[in-house]
Amino acid sequence: MIDTHTHTAFSFDGKSSLKEMVLTAKKLNVEYYAITDHCDLDYRHIPEYSSVKQIELEKYIDAVTKIKKKYPFVALGLECGYSKKAIVDYLQIVPFEKFDYILNSTHIVDDKDCYNQPYFKDRTKKESYERYLLTVRESLEVPYPYNALSHLGFVRKNAPFEDKSLRYIDFPEIFDDIFLRMIELDKCLELNAHTKGHGFMPDLDIVKRYRELGGQHLTYASDAHIKTRICENYHLAKEVALIAGFRYWTVYRNQKPIKIKI
Repeated sequence: MIDTHTHTAFSFDGKSSLKEMVLTAKKLNVEYYAITDHCDLDYRHIPEYSSVKQIELEKYIDAVTKIKKKYPFVALGLECGYSKKAIVDYLQIVPFEKFDYILNSTHIVDDKDCYNQPYFKDRTKKESYERYLLTVRESLEVPYPYNALSHLGFVRKNAPFEDKSLRYIDFPEIFDDIFLRMIELDKCLELNAHTKGHGFMPDLDIVKRYRELGGQHLTYASDAHIKTRICENYHLAKEVALIAGFRYWTVYRNQKPIKIKI
């Protein structure tokens, strides 16, 4: 069992301490466990989010590095929220070489968090989702290192539409463009379980298409912000991965891919 995307109290929205999260993962016999607390430098450029507490990187790196020595199944990760305006900040502030694993996440689209309702104002579902996907595509070209694309489909998580679904058939050209570039760059696709009970991000049809195009790297993420959600729906994620044609999860040490049998 693995879990490659979790948050501790080092994140502004984390509910459990680093020690609590790691000990819970140990009890679950997790083989590989990544702590990927938020680095939200994207928020610094948007006035309404600029007060969001930023991670204390030095303390965070030191704490996880120390706990890794006692619990070698732990990996030091970071979730970097994409924004074109924040690229220089990431390059100047984050010591990427110290991390095992870097997540590339898109939360901000057109200077609004696409989890929050103002993002959807005066936009149709198609417009809302298309702008999100185009921003995800843009994020693939950042000049700093990352290993995986996180929670593809995040825009649907709190969307105000009766049918929140995001399917491959809705934007086939954009999805193909995203996946072909990911494959070219040798990036991993994350299967994220933190969806408010609505399957995974992305859905099976999208994961299948990534595989059909030649995608080799898939990983499982609970995106847990509290210890009780570590490895949530892991066995369902295994089924999705196997149906899509994957036989191995990809995890990272020193930002190098390692295969673990599903």
